[in-house]
Formats: sequence, structure tokens, C-alpha cells
Amino acid sequence: MSNEDGPMRAWVVRAGGTGEHEDFALESNVAVIGWSKVVKDLSNTTKEDIRQVLQDADPDLGKHALGNNVGQLYRFVHEIEQGDLIVIPIKTTNTLAIGSCVGDYEYRQDAPAGRRHVRPVKWIRTEIPRHSVGQDLLYTLGGLMTVFGAKRNNAAARLKELASSGLDPGKSAEVADGDETAPYPDSVDEETLVNVELLAADRIEAHIAKEFTGHRLAELVEAILRAEGYVTWRSPPGPDGGVDVLASSGPFGLDKPRIAVQVKSGKSAVNTPTMRNLQGAAANFEADTALFVAWGGFNREARKLARSKWFQLRIWDSRDLIDKITENYDKLPEHIQAKLPLKQIWTLALDDE
Repeated sequence: MSNEDGPMRAWVVRAGGTGEHEDFALESNVAVIGWSKVVKDLSNTTKEDIRQVLQDADPDLGKHALGNNVGQLYRFVHEIEQGDLIVIPIKTTNTLAIGSCVGDYEYRQDAPAGRRHVRPVKWIRTEIPRHSVGQDLLYTLGGLMTVFGAKRNNAAARLKELASSGLDPGKSAEVADGDETAPYPDSVDEETLVNVELLAADRIEAHIAKEFTGHRLAELVEAILRAEGYVTWRSPPGPDGGVDVLASSGPFGLDKPRIAVQVKSGKSAVNTPTMRNLQGAAANFEADTALFVAWGGFNREARKLARSKWFQLRIWDSRDLIDKITENYDKLPEHIQAKLPLKQIWTLALDDE
């Protein structure tokens, strides 16, 4: 089926609960869902057929979970059409991948479990940082389910522009008139239930991007390292020889590990040549380890380099930095806490399904 003549539509299709199928989806040009227990081609099925398949595959599945799964599988198999946009929120890189569906549902019997149910996709842009996307659109994309339509906040048109230029054009006048001050829906259904933890991290990220620009981000990183017990030195603003912060252990900072840190506050993803430059700078300072903190994240080749140099090179993207902040928040200086006021809350953790 093709949607070339209809209105632009967009779908979120997650690639595994922990992102375990993300690389496969991007490298194989497919959208992929799990449901590894479903070992049957669903091409010529009704909702009732899918319900029976799921009941046979997992007799212990509860009534609510069963209905939820039926809806998601039916959408993936029958409702997504060629020409629709497909979005994967990439957990492993804190980015979005956007592509166009270019084929009907396929069941690949010989594929590994979890990778048998696919839709062919032409990926257009695969490393869009979340912080370059409006909060209202991130909310729209933050649903808990594996497969759902992105309908609110002019999502399809904005995602189309994001895929083309990497920039979110913001709300249209039509959407802004009725929703400018309330980016979150006033009613909740299955498709608008969101990952509250992810939403909170997105809002913290937006606040940090505003309050800790340029050299202030290096100050924040230094404060985290001090909270973790390191003795530090931070380069003043200006030329720094490729290193923003030096950190080491021991009462005088003379013990190992000795860490050379570079902090990039820009929105562009860091590439491998830039990371190799830091390795060279770290060697000049006789550091044991290089730590690269990049607010704009790292491209795939840079992440591969970091994995191959695990003992010599570590990386933090914006979400890693937030994790470090929350781990050490009570130990951060008062002036840092004043610029970044956070409150811990507890909530019931329900199964995403």
C-alpha cells in the first residue's frame, strides 16, 4: 500500500526495549519490532487473527497487554503505508533516526529472533540530536509503546523538515493557536502515555543547554569530577591546548588515574579526527585516560573508536552528563545547584507494555 497521495503521516517504531536492534535496523534499512515469540507471517491477518496468534504464543499474557499488543502489531503490519515517515528514538546515541517506508510488511523466517518482522525503510537522517527538537515534539515522540502514530503538534510536517535539514521548524500557526502554552495533551489514551523519565531528562537537558553554555559547561564537568573525589585543574577561557580539565586521584592529585578532559558545548556530533586530537593532547599531559564530553554527542564512527579504546578513551554525551549530575547532585556546589534546581521524585514503575 502507498500513501503518496494522502496526508503526510509519521510513526514511531522502537527497535528493542534497550535499543538492541537499533544498529541492525539502520544498517539493514528496515524498521524492526521484537515479538520474538510470534513465529508466523502476519501479512494476511485480521485483528482477531493476530489476537489468536498472540494468545497461542503467550497464553499468560493479560487482557490489557494482549489488546495493547494486538493494536501495535496490526499498525505495523497493516496501517503503516509506503511513503509514511518512520522514526526511531535511538537510545544508544540519544538521537532520532527518520526515514521513509518504502515497502510492505515482511516476515523473514530465517532471521534471528526479534528481527523477523520488518518494514523496508530508506533512512534519510539518522543522527538528529534530541536537544535540537522542540519539547512539544519530543513529548509527542515519547510514547511508551513500540509502535504508535505521531499525530500531535504538527509532528509529520516537522519530522519531514527534520529529516531534510536536521532542524525543527517549530509549531505551525495552526497548532500554535490552540496549543502554544500547553504542549502536553489534556487527555490521555494508549498512544499518548509517555515515558516520564525520558521527558524529565529532555527538560533537564534543555535547561542545561540554556544555563551552561561555552566554558560554563566545562565548569559543570569539573564540579562533577570534584564531587566524585578527584582533584582538578580547569583551563581558563581561551586556548587550552586541547584540554579543558585535568583530574587525578589522591590528596594532592598525584595518583592514578590521571584524566585529560575536553568539553564541547556545541550541537554538532563529534567525529573521530576530533577524538584522536584529544588522545594526542592527553598524551602531551601524560594522562592515563582521555574523557571527551560532547553536548552534541558523537557520530557512529566516533562511538566505535571509543569502544575500541575503552581503557584509554571515555565519552559522555548530554544524557551521560545528566546521569552524572543526578548521581552527584547533593555534592555539587551551591551555585551549580542554584542554576540547576532539581527535585527527586518517586513514581510507580510499570511495564512499558
